[in-house]
Amino acid sequence: MNPSPLSKKQLLQALQLDAFNEMQQTMHAASAEHSSLMLIAPTGSGKTLGFLVPLLAKINPELKAVQCLILTPSRELAMQIFEVWKQMKTPYKATVCYGGHSFDQEVNKFKEPPYLLIGTPGRVLDHIQKESFSTQAIQTLILDEMDKLLSLGFEEEMQSIVFSLSSLQQRILVSATSLSELPAFIDMQAVQLIDFTHLAKEGGVFQLHQVACEAKDKLSTLHKLLQQLPAKPSIIFANHRASIDRIADYLIEQGIPAIAFHGGMEQKERDIAMAKFTNGSAPYLIATDLAARGLDIDAIHQIVHYQMPIDEATFVHRNGRTARMFASGDAYLLVGPEETLPAFIDASIASFEFQKHTHKETAIAYTTLLIEGGKKDKISKGDIAGFLMQKGNLKKEEIGLIIVKDIYSFVAIQSDKIYGAFTLLMHQKLKTKKCYIKII
Repeated sequence: MNPSPLSKKQLLQALQLDAFNEMQQTMHAASAEHSSLMLIAPTGSGKTLGFLVPLLAKINPELKAVQCLILTPSRELAMQIFEVWKQMKTPYKATVCYGGHSFDQEVNKFKEPPYLLIGTPGRVLDHIQKESFSTQAIQTLILDEMDKLLSLGFEEEMQSIVFSLSSLQQRILVSATSLSELPAFIDMQAVQLIDFTHLAKEGGVFQLHQVACEAKDKLSTLHKLLQQLPAKPSIIFANHRASIDRIADYLIEQGIPAIAFHGGMEQKERDIAMAKFTNGSAPYLIATDLAARGLDIDAIHQIVHYQMPIDEATFVHRNGRTARMFASGDAYLLVGPEETLPAFIDASIASFEFQKHTHKETAIAYTTLLIEGGKKDKISKGDIAGFLMQKGNLKKEEIGLIIVKDIYSFVAIQSDKIYGAFTLLMHQKLKTKKCYIKII
């Protein structure tokens, strides 16, 4: 094993942390001693750093090849892991691969092979089959959100990938819930279990409420509920893409700033949804269970189960979006007139009582501006802030969260200032480039 290129102090400084938590320290020590590891810890506990930090000591800087592979069930989770790796400020290149992204662009990234590859099973297998990179040097395999990888039907792709890894020395499975049975192809021997599920019980104050719906169609009850709840970031979960779109359309018609998020959307649409939700311009995210895990979203105050979760694991992950690690939050179960609570939900949970006055306006402080330019254009957050202030006549305090992606960027601007700024910006150049901008 190679010495880490960064000291513990350097890593903590880069990550802006005072110390690694107990789970992370346990994982770091175990990773150095065991070839088969299973980490189970709740959402928000810091699992990503638990498995990323030990990789630093496993990489051979003299070997210019992919040496570590991380598989995830979604492109959002893959990008989240990639962002954490970048925050660590390591000298080792990482690359992300996922569907819905240019295959040729990904192939070009392998001309100078990364040490770490993060991706979804289908896209990684495509690259392996087309020999975009060599698998001969991969010694570490990490399967993040393993239960979700299996439930989404990635077993066949994962099996093909594992069989191609002839030099594999370490297998690490990561999940927020226990795994009852592992597929034989993973071939894990003498598994070292690192179980920190007790952290979920030590988390913040979490309250569960059931909301009775008079009609089978729950839309009017949902609208009524949202008018009574605090106007804070919320995720509303449903099980089907068509339901997500229908709920979002209905709430928008009612004047509630909602946005849909599901796997049937193009990547740009999903990026727009997450940007608007994160920056506060659309504080109600209507989502499938794609948003139940993997997304790095803080400060979720409440979630609503518009449709019942399909199993206990899904229920746990949904609820884990709020009350994350010592925060607090509430969850609301919408129960139709012909529905009963699943066995894994306590039937004695308190009923939500509606107040007489329900009408409430939802004021949105920020509106989002889309800029067609990003990292590939060498555009930074500082460039965008300067552009907005110098060319858009905005003050620093009138600009909210700036998110820079590869080929486009999003910026939150105070709603009462955005149209004036847009008029000034629409014909201006950002770093000598004429960028298309749009209010979204």
